[in-house]
Amino acid sequence: MTSVLTQAVRRHPPTARALRTADGRSVSYGELLRLTSVMADGLAERGVTAGRTVAFILRNSVEHVAAILAVADLGARYVPLLNAFDDAGISRALARTETVLLITDGHREVRGRPGLPLVRVSELSRSTAAPPAPAGAPHQGVFRLLWSSGSPGFPKVIAWRQDAFLSERLRWLANTAITSSDVFFCRHPLDVTAATDLHMFPALLCGGELVLADPAASPVKLLHQLAGSRATVMSALPHHYAELVRARQQPRPVTGSVVELSRLRLPLCPGASLSPRLVRDARRILGIHIRRIHGPTAYGLALSEVRGR
Repeated sequence: MTSVLTQAVRRHPPTARALRTADGRSVSYGELLRLTSVMADGLAERGVTAGRTVAFILRNSVEHVAAILAVADLGARYVPLLNAFDDAGISRALARTETVLLITDGHREVRGRPGLPLVRVSELSRSTAAPPAPAGAPHQGVFRLLWSSGSPGFPKVIAWRQDAFLSERLRWLANTAITSSDVFFCRHPLDVTAATDLHMFPALLCGGELVLADPAASPVKLLHQLAGSRATVMSALPHHYAELVRARQQPRPVTGSVVELSRLRLPLCPGASLSPRLVRDARRILGIHIRRIHGPTAYGLALSEVRGR
């Protein structure tokens, strides 16, 4: 069992740090791949096979990242259930995507559908660690289903192929000159493309380091986590940057702490509402130069700088 995505990740030194979380947990590439293998075995034992859909209701965690890779390794596909979905919306989403298994971490009560198996993500990671699966003929088909936005009615489903996705992400890395020395600070939940396509996969594909913040943390806390992470790459919406600017202007928000963001060379922003004033405030107050990026749904179609216009 393997996928073109994890096959690319396996090229990196197994001892290099792959992932950190807001609670201080850290794993290497070798540890992440072993966990991926264990979780893939757990999913297979529960009847997940190629072409089947697994639904996630998960917070940001090491296990969430490993579960995404494990589903891809099986040739299956995952679909995140958005926080905005109520019980009726979850039931409708599960039926529409023909989900065979629902994975949760227990942070939200889930009713699911009658007869649909539900498993805690911790149960999938409890098995005896197995070595990473040997590379073979990798799965290249659909590995992810995401929800559209901005259209009336219930969101539509968008499918992503592994091979096309990998090619596009590698092109993005080459065009932005991102390398294994980069550190990605992700303040988004992993159920949206801003988290996976601009943080998780670029970090893992280039051999860099992914830092998963808590999306529910206050702007002040996120600002200090960002500074402490020594991040070089981050993407956030205009209102996120505005919150960081306001947080930085608060008098000594954390006793004895220092906010220094000079390493953040690629502060990206996909928001169309990015204003010249915010760009100037971010440069003056945070010391960063926001880069606007363009591209509907599939990020990375173009990268440009905003210089006051």
